[in-house]
Amino acid sequence: LRAAITARDVQVRKIRDARLRQTVHDRLLSEFSRKRQNAIVQQLRVRDQIEQKRNQEQYPVNKSRIERRQMRQIQKQIAEEIATCRDVLRVDLAAHEFDDITSNLTRSMDADLTSRLNELEALANNVRMACTRVFNNNA
Repeated sequence: LRAAITARDVQVRKIRDARLRQTVHDRLLSEFSRKRQNAIVQQLRVRDQIEQKRNQEQYPVNKSRIERRQMRQIQKQIAEEIATCRDVLRVDLAAHEFDDITSNLTRSMDADLTSRLNELEALANNVRMACTRVFNNNA
């Protein structure tokens, strides 16, 4: 029987073995590709979960930063209004110091400006205290 193996039989066996190797190779490659895709998907899910957790943890920090920025802007606006009121008072006092005719009008305007200035300074103190509390609580 062994003597009857011909060159054709050898050729057929080589072709069959090559096809079998190719089939095994294709299956291994497809399995590797599937596992690789699953690993990529899992990696993306983990990255998304980490990013979501990081955003949730940073939300209070970002919120307090925004609050601090807003409080600083309010403080700046109040300081500018106080400075404007003081400047107007100085100009009015310098312009009408010796004018008897407009002195009553000037006094009433100065009283209004002074009361407004006092209100602004009280507001500025309240804002400063609130900012101090917020900064100390978030520190």
